[in-house]
Amino acid sequence: MSDLAMRTALSQIERALVDAIAFAYKVRRPVAANIAAMASVPSKPLADQDLQFVTSEGVTFKFVKLSTATPDGVNTVIPNDVPATAGGRWLRTTSTVQSGYLRAVQLYDGGENDEEILNRIIAQRPAVLVKWVASESRDLSVERGALYGYRADFEAWCISYNLRPQAQAILGSDVAVEALADPGANQIVGDVRATVAGSDLGQAGVSYCSPTKERKLVDDLGQRTFVYSLGISVFATIHQPDTDLITPTTPGAFQVQQQLTAAGGSSVPFGPVDQVPPQ
Repeated sequence: MSDLAMRTALSQIERALVDAIAFAYKVRRPVAANIAAMASVPSKPLADQDLQFVTSEGVTFKFVKLSTATPDGVNTVIPNDVPATAGGRWLRTTSTVQSGYLRAVQLYDGGENDEEILNRIIAQRPAVLVKWVASESRDLSVERGALYGYRADFEAWCISYNLRPQAQAILGSDVAVEALADPGANQIVGDVRATVAGSDLGQAGVSYCSPTKERKLVDDLGQRTFVYSLGISVFATIHQPDTDLITPTTPGAFQVQQQLTAAGGSSVPFGPVDQVPPQ
């Protein structure tokens, strides 16, 4: 397993965690028959991180609004109406999921109150917000500062909304079509838990994830909004990249120190010819 670089480990893990949840349960745009059909979709209405399943490829693509990656028509696709030098690319993912129900999956750095939470997601519900809580490191190598075991703790805030009475925002609507759109806070927590448990998030350097504490964050009966929190610990290894590596000019060669000999086989003292000072 590879290790994550110290400077970028947290950012890489955050992105991978958000992607893992989104690829599993986020709403997709209407299915495209093939890559050409996806490329023909007008780019202006597309939002950053939009997902679209492509039938011919059997996988989901993610739209990254600022990406200027070189298009190859397979893993990186540029919309037909985007100039070659402008941002906007469809990037292939490994997700084979064709549809989802979460309207938003994103990082969050705000407070624990329903007004701020709903403002942040622009009332797109159901949703999952990923919030970093804390991280810690422990030495794994004899050389100080070289290699560490790394644990990053997050909370996934699972948001459900249901105008029906009793506990249907928690348990999901009794109306089947409504339950498909929002299965309730309990089910969202369960889906996220099942997605991350034991997962390496598809990120080199991550060993596995472990779901931890669950708690009720917001219980707003007036607005029929419920927010439950699921703790997630991500275990990884991080290292300090070497910056003074030297590449051998002849790797694998057998290096010897030459010594001059006089006529008859007697040795000659080391001198400047072979760069070793005389003894």
